Amino acid sequence: VWSAARKRYSPDEKRSVAEWERNFALLFRKGKSGAREDDCVLMGCNQWLNPVVTHTEILSGVGLAGSRSFCCGEPYYRAGMLDRAEEIFRRSASLLSSCRARRLVVFCPACFNMFANVYPKLLGKGPGVELVSLPRWLLTRIKSGKIRLRRKLGMKAWLQKNCHCAPLGEGFHDDVREILSAAGVRVEETKGGGFRCCGLGAGASRQSAADCFGHVAKYLRELPVRDVVSYCNGCVVTLGFAELIPLAGFRVFHLMDVVSMAAGGTPVRKHASRGALLLAAEPAVFASALVSSGFVYLTRAFRRDERVPRRIGFHAQTLHL
Repeated sequence: VWSAARKRYSPDEKRSVAEWERNFALLFRKGKSGAREDDCVLMGCNQWLNPVVTHTEILSGVGLAGSRSFCCGEPYYRAGMLDRAEEIFRRSASLLSSCRARRLVVFCPACFNMFANVYPKLLGKGPGVELVSLPRWLLTRIKSGKIRLRRKLGMKAWLQKNCHCAPLGEGFHDDVREILSAAGVRVEETKGGGFRCCGLGAGASRQSAADCFGHVAKYLRELPVRDVVSYCNGCVVTLGFAELIPLAGFRVFHLMDVVSMAAGGTPVRKHASRGALLLAAEPAVFASALVSSGFVYLTRAFRRDERVPRRIGFHAQTLHL
């Protein structure tokens, strides 16, 4: 999926990731001489799916750094490959300790959880640099006036929490809610709490894109609103597929999109097209998912008094709706 995304980068995205690599090399260059830089935003691997999420004036003048060779170790840790995860943890912690920024703003919530919570527990020490989550950094800049929110958006949205929501804690999510409130977004809640898998995990057990998007379709049917906001780029890209469902009217936003719009900007959103890449290897499944999902929403629109079919078969697999 990452390779497919890179092939579809716009010229601006290509320039962005090249700049991330250059900044990364400077940020972690060997030697301690010279003044330390100001805040720098560290990009995780999920940001390479759609670098355009950073193309906003609210990041103007802020250094962004990332490298395709850098891994926080989360995929190995999640998969239970603890020996390999510990090896990556130690290497990454050593690299982070040489960071030349005064403070590292961690764009990816999974990376932030690894650095702030998992590394200290497993390695007995932190990464050796001051860390701040993206929501806390954005909220601080909004309160200080460095980011001016010029308008209220008047939206109602579901807040999509990612896999790391529990260890990230309520303080993290309070920051997100405060940002959304300041931007004029009312967060809708449903009974049972706010966490639901975006679908990426649902497709992991059988390595099935159909399982993934079957879960997405079911997930979206149960939401009380048609706008979804998340701070996790993986969730945004996975759920972005929903924008392609005929007549469903779903919109999926990254937290950065919301802040950018409230600040008077017009973010470039490629969540839907990048989400579709998850099914690029199974084009028949992709086409059938669109048709099947569209059929369900048409059925709901015109025949609300009848039960919506729970399963629609396609391409030798089943889309669970």
